[in-house]
Amino acid sequence: MNAAQKIVRQQIRMALGGECFFGTLALQFPWVEDNTCPTMATDGQKFYYNSQFVESITENECKAVIIHEIMHVALMHPLRIKGRDHRRSNIAMDYAINPLIRDAGYQLPSMALLDDRYKVNGIWMPWEPIYTLLPEQKQDKDKNGQGQGQGQGQGQGQGQGQPDFSNGDVLPCPGTAEELSAAQEHIKVSVAQAEQAARAAGKLPGWLQGLLAIAREPEEDYTYLFEKFMAPVFPKDYTWQRPSRRFIGQNMYLPSMMKDGVGTLVVGLDTSASVSSHELFGFLGLINHFLERVKPEMTHVLYCDTSVYKHEKFKPGRPMELEGFQAQRGGTRFSPVFQYAIENDIKPKAYVYLTDMECDDFGPDPEVPVLWMQVGSGAYAARPPFGEVIRIKS
Repeated sequence: MNAAQKIVRQQIRMALGGECFFGTLALQFPWVEDNTCPTMATDGQKFYYNSQFVESITENECKAVIIHEIMHVALMHPLRIKGRDHRRSNIAMDYAINPLIRDAGYQLPSMALLDDRYKVNGIWMPWEPIYTLLPEQKQDKDKNGQGQGQGQGQGQGQGQGQPDFSNGDVLPCPGTAEELSAAQEHIKVSVAQAEQAARAAGKLPGWLQGLLAIAREPEEDYTYLFEKFMAPVFPKDYTWQRPSRRFIGQNMYLPSMMKDGVGTLVVGLDTSASVSSHELFGFLGLINHFLERVKPEMTHVLYCDTSVYKHEKFKPGRPMELEGFQAQRGGTRFSPVFQYAIENDIKPKAYVYLTDMECDDFGPDPEVPVLWMQVGSGAYAARPPFGEVIRIKS
């Protein structure tokens, strides 16, 4: 049996058996043999496979890898890399979905990326906060043409216009804005059809339902709004004493950047019972975004439910780690964060509060900029008497 026949047999078995969601979705997209692809891969429009790889693995491993690629498409990973580092995104995505596949009873090949560190409070983290915890990926290649520190599905890219598998098994979806919109719609319709088929058969896995609901939510450009809010609060400092070398060759005497992130930022972290574990993981990713992009001189993270019960400090370049990221799940009050800062002589240039806004205990206006970054449905959210609100995708 050749590779193509092996893949088709697994698709049909899944479509007619207990994995009809995966089988139905696998049949919605073309499968292309491409032996420059080290294992299997997808760009959201096609699935690619290396025939030698497929023939070298067992039937059970073949099924698991097919499900792995289908998961990338069902969760719209090829459309969500955007401006992020491609290789680092691939690694984070694999760490997010592989344990779910393994825990569902499937047998992944030995090279699959798995790390139990990304399980917190009994829940596996989504890929976006995992991405913020990973180190930056080196772009150099080893003597075999393989990138260092890559995940499943890495290989050397082809010529111009051909799929490039060098950064992992998730390729950015190709095309113009109109073509990307059409590809996204095709994925949504295909996933909906597969869900309907699985529900009708009573065989939609419970662990998959929540993931698909989250994937359907539109991505909001909250990072742009956040940086727009922060730009006047944490401006970049420039100096005329050291002119910018970039423009000297053009006979232009302009200042160079001296430092950025001047001042202190306080982040209030709502850990009340109404904030889900998934939303808390999103908060972790946002805090690391602050540390990486805004670079305050000091970031104070205050964990709070009805009182501030934990205080962590971070300098630029030091990411917030999972260790110790345990949430005390009580009620909700916002005022203790502002009161704690006063009592401990913390004088921030701004506050950022990560919350579902399900509380009306705001306290007095701290008289510095406040940004409320709100997750959740907003059904019970209060309107703050001060500051600005940005709704973010949870």
